[in-house]
Amino acid sequence: MSRIIVGSGIGLTVFALLFANSPTAQGYSISNTDEISTTTGGGGYVGPANCPSGSVLYQVGSGGNGGSLTLPTGICADLNSTATAHSSVTGSLATTGWGGVSNTTLTDVRCTSSEAIVGFVVHKQANGYVAGWQLMCGTLPDGGSRTTSSTVFGWSNAGTASPSQRETIQCPTGMVTVGLVANVGSILDRIGIRCGTITGADQATVTMSSSSTLTYGTSMTVTANGGSGNGGISYSATGSCSLSGSTLTATGNAGATCSVTATRAGNTNYNSKSSAAQTVTVQRAANTISFANPGTKTWSATPFNVSPTATSGITPSVTSTTPSVCSVSGLTVTMLSSGTCTLSATQ
Repeated sequence: MSRIIVGSGIGLTVFALLFANSPTAQGYSISNTDEISTTTGGGGYVGPANCPSGSVLYQVGSGGNGGSLTLPTGICADLNSTATAHSSVTGSLATTGWGGVSNTTLTDVRCTSSEAIVGFVVHKQANGYVAGWQLMCGTLPDGGSRTTSSTVFGWSNAGTASPSQRETIQCPTGMVTVGLVANVGSILDRIGIRCGTITGADQATVTMSSSSTLTYGTSMTVTANGGSGNGGISYSATGSCSLSGSTLTATGNAGATCSVTATRAGNTNYNSKSSAAQTVTVQRAANTISFANPGTKTWSATPFNVSPTATSGITPSVTSTTPSVCSVSGLTVTMLSSGTCTLSATQ
């Protein structure tokens, strides 16, 4: 966790960064591309104070001096590998390093562990100087689902600012706050934010959820779930199957296997993510034999033919289970005596 301070002493502009236990950068990066400040108030520009690479701003505050705000301050947090939550939010936040000369510490305001700051509704004094603000938070990693706190940070009179003395500053869509800037004389005159885009984060695990077996000669629709963001899922296969979109068709014999992998596409925030390969085994298809009864026949020395069929397309073999009455050669039946001839077709 790191604390950033943009500030001054009385009549002297100072800029400082305090980093303690710098966040561990995950498999993503955050680029600072936009800087947005309030438009009125005096003071000299100080900043930018940026969070370390791989971290976002989730908590802000300020010191106070004689009823005026002085140093804007902030706490940075590193994120988990999917950039969806702070990996650590701990410690006392109202101790050393806060405010300027003869300052009173004010209670900070923060976003939740799954959010980052995306802007402020700044409450101003009549002369345009900063009196306080309402915090705007957005869900990670892209700062979406934005909400504005009803609590006004600052001195007690900050919440009485008329609508004409309020100004909203916020990061563009898809960005979160990663630093602070300010205009400071002896007090906080203007406040600003640094915005960045989180890119290259890991996606959550993608898992194949379709069947691991496929009947010979048939097809099925493969399915997968998981991942992050709104990237589409595509599939690839190797072995005794073929793929057309998400339709998997067995091309090998029973007992053969193929390997299927699902990949969710990347987007602005996330790299692409592939599932572990799923082995699909080709199973035997059910086989049905149709055998029409040749019916009652008058005894004759002339053989006759039978014609059983199978759904496999392979001609079944025929045997006689009454060899004293009839015999079979191939599909040809010879009558040997009068009586009941019983035939069996198998495959």
